[in-house]
Amino acid sequence: MTWQTMADMGLTGLSGLFIYCANVWPGFTPVFLFSLFMIALLGSYFAGKRIEGDGNIMGALFISSFFITVIATILTLMKQTVGAITYKMIDGITLGVVIAVFIISTILLLISRNNN
Repeated sequence: MTWQTMADMGLTGLSGLFIYCANVWPGFTPVFLFSLFMIALLGSYFAGKRIEGDGNIMGALFISSFFITVIATILTLMKQTVGAITYKMIDGITLGVVIAVFIISTILLLISRNNN
């Protein structure tokens, strides 16, 4: 079995690199989005903790899920068509999970604000 290369798939550029990785290993996009989510979550939580003295995990969850929703929406636009084959970066299921996490984090933020 031989590996497909970017040249075999006809992909070029930086978007071609990301699309190539997503097509060679389907778990690339979820792991990439999860790592960005965790970086944004921990960064916003500890920044709030440093500034206010007390971190707000629900606010940090909302901010990071909003950030990832924007990134995932942009990644759905990354497509390259080579001949009759269209390669894409993110599928509908991953985008659906990202939007569901955003909706859940929004609800959790609103509930936590009402309890205080």
